[in-house]
Amino acid sequence: MSRHYYYLIASLSQLRLDDYKEPYRVGEFVSELYEHLTPVHGGYVRDILRIYDNAHIVDCVLENQKPWVLHKGNWTFDELKKKMPFNEDDTDIYLACFMKEFNQLKQNTRKISRADIERVIWRIFYSKMINHDNGFIRRYFSFDLELRNVLASFNKRKFNLSQDILMRIGDYSVMDKLSASTANDFGLSKELDYIQGLLDAFLKKNSVNIEKFTDQLRWEMIDQINSLTYFQIDVLLGYLIKLMLVERWIFLDEVTGKEGFQKITEIKTEEIYQ
Repeated sequence: MSRHYYYLIASLSQLRLDDYKEPYRVGEFVSELYEHLTPVHGGYVRDILRIYDNAHIVDCVLENQKPWVLHKGNWTFDELKKKMPFNEDDTDIYLACFMKEFNQLKQNTRKISRADIERVIWRIFYSKMINHDNGFIRRYFSFDLELRNVLASFNKRKFNLSQDILMRIGDYSVMDKLSASTANDFGLSKELDYIQGLLDAFLKKNSVNIEKFTDQLRWEMIDQINSLTYFQIDVLLGYLIKLMLVERWIFLDEVTGKEGFQKITEIKTEEIYQ
């Protein structure tokens, strides 16, 4: 029988993507979750926090002095820096898996870009999440992977890239069309109801609109998955991801907005020479 969290879920404040007065910070909410969740459910939270770890791992490998993402995942940026150099025998299986694949990449590539490193760590992440024990995590991150591949395909056209930048994990039916179709919508309008809206956002060439549109799609997917879920762990996992989205937009405020969106949408060129 699944564990229910009646009081914790009943006490949650309403969230809106465009509301910059969030009731929690992510770190505070995660601390509260760990006080109430079973060990297994706490592990689900740690898996989602890998989103922050991924950014820190990339910055550590590039030997950046400051992280782009300021939030703490399972480690802070400084904690991960102290673990450098990562190795294939690391006690954390996630880091060990990353280093195994990264070392293989180094053997086959003379110059490694930031985008190359990001593809390694995100491929590991999505491979784990779309095969997860928890149904909410499987469904949400399968959608997020699909959305990431669609965005990558639009960017490939936008910047006239020749490199295959798709993450080929899971269902290949959408990826095959993204790779082969020359249609504006990649021939996916009947399969993906959001593709036309995303295409319109790209045609307007407004990076803020694109980011807002894709985060709204993520938000709506959480609501769709949890539409008939009330007091189970999935509600808390969805709320955590929503809170991460809200906090991201607070960070990308009017002061840091222009620089922030340029950093999000630019093609990464930092390289490591072997």
